[in-house]
Amino acid sequence: MTTLTRTESETVALVVGAGLVGADDVLGTTPLHQRSLCYRVDTGAGRSLFVKRSRRDADGRLSAAVAHEGRVLQAAHRLGIAVPRPRLVLDDPRADLQLLVTDHLGGRETLSTLRRTAAGRDAAVGAALGTALAVLHATPLEPSEQPALPTTDPCAAVLAGYVTLTPARYAAMSPAARALAGWLQRDGFPELLEATAADWSATAFVHGDVKSDNVLVRTSRRGPDVALVDWELAGWGDPDADLGWLAGDAYAAWLGSIRFAPSGALADWVATATVPLAEVTAQAQAAFRAYTDRRPVAPGAPLRWARYAGLFLLHRACAASSRGDDLTPLASACLHVGGELLRSPERHQEMFR
Repeated sequence: MTTLTRTESETVALVVGAGLVGADDVLGTTPLHQRSLCYRVDTGAGRSLFVKRSRRDADGRLSAAVAHEGRVLQAAHRLGIAVPRPRLVLDDPRADLQLLVTDHLGGRETLSTLRRTAAGRDAAVGAALGTALAVLHATPLEPSEQPALPTTDPCAAVLAGYVTLTPARYAAMSPAARALAGWLQRDGFPELLEATAADWSATAFVHGDVKSDNVLVRTSRRGPDVALVDWELAGWGDPDADLGWLAGDAYAAWLGSIRFAPSGALADWVATATVPLAEVTAQAQAAFRAYTDRRPVAPGAPLRWARYAGLFLLHRACAASSRGDDLTPLASACLHVGGELLRSPERHQEMFR
């Protein structure tokens, strides 16, 4: 086995101690790109495990609700939902440890990686994702089956973090975040966000963070197969928010591929996009068609999807402004497009038909 870091050695020891694999069977670990401490543990039996450990951020808070995700995956697995099979969930406050071990989903790529090519923007991938969400949202979940699920609306983070500010929160912000907060406290944004929050309605088992980084795709002759990962925000919530996040992520893929320049007209910038808006729009449309073919929606649902798409883009703008002195061009673009979707969802229905 290759030389491991201290954290990797501790992680392997926990997995071995739980009896999931023998010490001599561990071939090595591969760090994975995530907010938490995530690893793939390869074994001599030809099986790989995905291991996620929580860690504390600069404020001393756990960076990921790993134990919550584990409980959600256990409930979802019992209900027959297609999730990575949970093998171990540890929540030990005395050791300041949360640990989740699942089967590793090999042979797949994230949708964000695939979208760099035309094949990754294929409508069939969108249809597979729409079908997966419809199946998830249609899953019957009795109150006794509900783990400790989130009950707040997805507007809460933006409202608490950037609109209803405390002096301490404002003082801790980067100059870019303060500039964004200034935008979000005028132009009707507080009322828009509060109205969207008031419209939130928990009626289904939801993923809570549907974005291309959390969608794994495997292609075959039978067509693409998708799997949703990173279930930290999953629970009993509003299915329209999942669909809005899907659309917002499509807009973000387009905006993120634009090469913004210090000069030039808007049309010149848009022309540099390497992820065409028309292609991700068609992919999202395929997802919505596949979804509604399996699960009927209310007549006004597409308007709600558009508003939640706008909210997703505001989340992206907030994330892009957490550091630095000035709003980045991408943050400004997300703020502009997200604001348009929140203000006038009826004028931006081309993606939601």
